[in-house]
Amino acid sequence: DFWHNLAMVFWTSRIPEMAMACQEQFRRLFHGEVPMELWLPGRIAVSSFQKGQSVLVDDTLKGETPVEFSDLCLGQHRVNWVGGPMKKVILDEGESIRVTWKGAAEEVEIEGFIPEPNWWCIGFHEDEPVSVSSRELLGPYIVPQIHDLPVESSLEAILKGVRKPVSPFSNEGRLTVDVVFKILLEEIVADGVLDEAEKEVLRAIRERLLIPDETYDSLYQEALEKARLTRPSGRPLNARMLYIQLYERALEDGVLELSEKELLSSVAEALLLDPDDIKKAIEKNN
Repeated sequence: DFWHNLAMVFWTSRIPEMAMACQEQFRRLFHGEVPMELWLPGRIAVSSFQKGQSVLVDDTLKGETPVEFSDLCLGQHRVNWVGGPMKKVILDEGESIRVTWKGAAEEVEIEGFIPEPNWWCIGFHEDEPVSVSSRELLGPYIVPQIHDLPVESSLEAILKGVRKPVSPFSNEGRLTVDVVFKILLEEIVADGVLDEAEKEVLRAIRERLLIPDETYDSLYQEALEKARLTRPSGRPLNARMLYIQLYERALEDGVLELSEKELLSSVAEALLLDPDDIKKAIEKNN
């Protein structure tokens, strides 16, 4: 993907603010959960009260202070100064952390930092290399707003030529994508509250079922209007009961089509229902 590749260029060039902006644009356009291998890595710079102190990161990466380890996976890492303390640090996406042993027995300082841009050789002058910083070289592409990047066409113009993903689910049968999402929305807004857990369920199902924006907006407004005309129930979302409701809707005509089975399977994944829950729901309706 263009935006992810551009994010990696900026991250490698040690220009994190643009790397994160491009990665955010990549996430916005990506359909579904972004795999961990497509997250921006992190870096840990390790120093100590004296230079040349041997250090290990995760017992596999070795060096002498001051030293920097790049392209690290996100999550927890162990920094161990040989003959000194051991400290655990947590890396977020695209984050740079400096871990410094201050000299006292266990006194370790952890802080984020903005790395200095890389310097690249662009030629020679009288046999001497001529270098330029990555920030200067990529200057035209460092912009306040991501849409200001100097490309021949606007993002909107580019996306017009890209076909939207086609839903793999048929509109035939009692249970369709629109029916599923409408029932889900009505259940969620019935209590007049949209909490974080319900937002996550909406997002997960919307991504799996490829609900277009116009359909989402229309169904959401219908659900809000229905909730306004009826008294809020005050009940929290029950994922298992919602699945059973959808299953019953699919069986109203006495036939469970293949497309309906696939649709129910995707809904079960989005609702984080395990096989036992699904089996119990099916057995109850047989």
